[in-house]
Amino acid sequence: MNASRPARSLRHRVAAWIYTGIAIPSLVLGTIYLFRPTFMPYHSVALGKEWAELDAATQVLIKALMEVAAGGWLALGVLMLLLVAFPIRRGERWARWAAPTATLLFYVPTLLATLSVLQQTPASPPCDVRGCGARLLARRTLATQPTEGRKRPRWRRPLRALVLRLGEHPELHEFASLRGCEALAQNRAERERGSEHAANG
Repeated sequence: MNASRPARSLRHRVAAWIYTGIAIPSLVLGTIYLFRPTFMPYHSVALGKEWAELDAATQVLIKALMEVAAGGWLALGVLMLLLVAFPIRRGERWARWAAPTATLLFYVPTLLATLSVLQQTPASPPCDVRGCGARLLARRTLATQPTEGRKRPRWRRPLRALVLRLGEHPELHEFASLRGCEALAQNRAERERGSEHAANG
């Protein structure tokens, strides 16, 4: 039993660094989206319009959506820091599920939305591959098998299944690969060239 303590302590320290690395970019992005007076540059490329060209109602709608996204990033960032500062630091077992579940529930839809913009519009939204890789690593670090000889309570089984199911999403793995965003952008450009070639031919 004593031999298992250093490994468990190391795992918690690694998880704490991973989640801190998730929290800081989340807080930065949340702050940018909350206080930015206009949409992001890639939004302009996706719409094919500048901010000033949009009517007032559309501006209000887009700004409201950006503030909603900002609220999610800020809430996740604060939650991660609180989890790191208290339960993860103390090695509390419930944090092994709370942290990756909260992270994946927010970032999987966010990343899929980013993929949709990347694949279906001319825009190239920012791709934080390292952040996505850290999230997957966090899932594998904390969503581990229970200690040998110790059974997992029944209420944790569906939660673990949710974490594993979200983490195994194929598009998320494609996006998390070292050249995920670059490859997707290249594939989109090749499809566009193929369509132009077919139309000209």
